[in-house]
Amino acid sequence: MVDIHSDTWGAVSKFVEESLQDARQQLESPTLDHDRSQYLRGRIAALCDVLALTRDPAPLAPKTTGY
Repeated sequence: MVDIHSDTWGAVSKFVEESLQDARQQLESPTLDHDRSQYLRGRIAALCDVLALTRDPAPLAPKTTGY
């Protein structure tokens, strides 16, 4: 679990938010080539995954075996 009130998380989330903003701005460039756009999309997804660490995981549903 991530302590969202820690100084460390504050620094991490600030870095991630700034990096997301930068990557999104680069992605909007009309001269962006395909490979670079794919890289930026992956980076954005990874940065969003870091921010998602603060969310509570969804409860697991029990598996039914069909007995």
